[in-house]
Amino acid sequence: YHLMSRVVNRKFERKADIGIDLGNTNSYAWVSVGGRMRCVVAPDGGYHFPSYVYYRKDGSITVGSAAKRLFGSKTQSVVTNAMELIGRMYSSPEVQSMKDDCGCPVVEKKGNPVFYVKSQNRFVTPLEVCTEILRAVIEGTRKQTECEIGRICVTISVNSDENQRSLVLQAVLNCGFRKDQVKLLYTPLAITLHYGQSDDMSGKTLLVLNVDRHTSDVSIVNEKGEGDHVHYEVCKYKKNDHLGEADIDAILLDWIIDRYREATGNDLIPASMDEGAKASFRRKLLALVERAKIDLSTFESSSIQIASILPNTRGDIDDQEIVLTRTKMNDLIRDKVSETLPTIKEALDAARLTKHDIDAVILVGGSSRLAIVNEIVENFFGRVKISDSITKDECVATGACLALVKNYDPDEIIAYSLGQYVNGNEIQCVIPVNSKLPARESETTYTSCDNMTEAQTAVYQGKQMNKGDTTLATNGSKLAPFSFTGFQRRPAGQVAFKTIFEYDKQGLLYVTVLESTRNDRVLLNRKRIEW
Repeated sequence: YHLMSRVVNRKFERKADIGIDLGNTNSYAWVSVGGRMRCVVAPDGGYHFPSYVYYRKDGSITVGSAAKRLFGSKTQSVVTNAMELIGRMYSSPEVQSMKDDCGCPVVEKKGNPVFYVKSQNRFVTPLEVCTEILRAVIEGTRKQTECEIGRICVTISVNSDENQRSLVLQAVLNCGFRKDQVKLLYTPLAITLHYGQSDDMSGKTLLVLNVDRHTSDVSIVNEKGEGDHVHYEVCKYKKNDHLGEADIDAILLDWIIDRYREATGNDLIPASMDEGAKASFRRKLLALVERAKIDLSTFESSSIQIASILPNTRGDIDDQEIVLTRTKMNDLIRDKVSETLPTIKEALDAARLTKHDIDAVILVGGSSRLAIVNEIVENFFGRVKISDSITKDECVATGACLALVKNYDPDEIIAYSLGQYVNGNEIQCVIPVNSKLPARESETTYTSCDNMTEAQTAVYQGKQMNKGDTTLATNGSKLAPFSFTGFQRRPAGQVAFKTIFEYDKQGLLYVTVLESTRNDRVLLNRKRIEW
C-alpha cells in the first residue's frame, strides 16, 4: 500500500505545459509533457472545446459540446461569444453588433456588458465565462496527462487593448496560476511558431490572414535577429470589422429565407413571432448554414433540411428541402470575401511592402477552408505562396505550446497608446502605439493651480503615435485613476512632476511619480494600475 502510494504521488508530480487558443466559438489546446507535444482531446472525442457555458438551475455549470447542444433554446441559460465582449464597453460597436448572438441577454452594468442568466437569476460577466471555459480545458488536460500544469500560454489578438489583455490574464489567474506561470502570446506569433516547425523561416516575411467569427485581420510577421537570438515580430496589423464568418453566414441565411418564401409563399421567420423566439429560431437556422458550409468544403452540393427545425404546427414545407451548391455559394459570397483584398493591401502599404515581398501566406480561421477564400487570395499572391503546412484549427494552440517548450520570449508590441489625463480635458501620451514590450517611458507635467496639495489624474488608452502628444480625452478610453500627494505648495506651474510608465510583457502597468523640482523626490513608487 505504501509503495503504490509513493508511485502515484510521483506520477502526479510531473508537470505539463499547455498552450490554449481561447476562441469565441471554439477553443483548442495542446500540451507538452517531457517535451512531447500532443493535442488535448475534448470530452466528446473531438479536438475542439466549444466555447459555450450552460448555467443550470441547480447552480452547476457545464462547458463545451453539452452546452452547445442547448444553445438556441428558450431557457436563455447558455452563453457564448464571451471572448468578443471581454474588456469592451457596452456601448462599443462590437458589443452592439453581437449582443443578440450570445445566447443569454446582454445588458449594461456600470457601462460594461454582462449576461443575464435566467436559469440562475443572476448576472455573469464575460470574465467569469472565459474563466469557466479555461477551467474546463485545464481540468480536461490534467485528467488526460495525469499531470499538474506547470506553465500556461494563452493567445490574444494583436488588436487587444489593455483592458482586454488584463482581463484575459485575470481569467488565467482565476484558474489558480501565478503570474510567473503565465504567458500571453499574440495569435500571429503563435501561428508563425507552428509554421516554423515544418518550414524554414530564415529571413522570411509572412502574411497571416485570419478570418474569425466576426472579423478578419491581416498580420505581417518578420523574422529578426540571428542564431540563438532569432525572434518574430508583428510589424503591421490591419483589421476588417465587417468581414467574418458571421457576415458570410448572414448572406447565406438571407438566400435560404428568400428560397423558402419562393417555395411556400410564407415567411420563414414570421413577423408575428416574439423577439425571443425569433432569436432562438435564427440561431437554429445559422446552425444549418454552418453544416452546409462544412458539407460544401467536401461535396458539390448540400441539402438544407428546413423541416428538421420547424415546429410541428408549421406544415407549409413538409419534406421540402433547399439545395445549395458550391458554385451558388461562391457566387453569393464572392463580393463579401473579396473585401479581404483591401485589408491585405492596407497592411502591405503600411509595412512599405508589395505582394512580391511576402514569402508565404497563411490562411487560418473557419472560413479559410472555403474554396472561394483560397481562390481570391491565390489570384492576388499566386498559388505558390499559399502555405499548406499548418493545421487551420489547431495551429494557434500548437504555437502557444511551442512558445513554452522552446522558452520563446517574443518581441511584442502594444496595440494601443497609454497616456495620462492632464489639465484642459486632454490626454498626454506616455507610451505610444506600437511600442515594443516591455516599455518604460516618462513625461513631465506641472501643477495647474496655486498651492495644490494633491494631484488627481488617470491612465487612458488611445491611438497616439508619438510620446508627448496630446489629444482630447474623448478620443481615448479611461482605464484607471491614480493620485499622489506630498509635493511642495507653490504657485501654478512651479512644481514639476516626472511620471514614469512601466509596462511589462504580461500587460501589467506600474506608475512612478517623481517631484523633479526636489531632486526627483518619490511621490508614487511603482504603483500597479489595475482596471
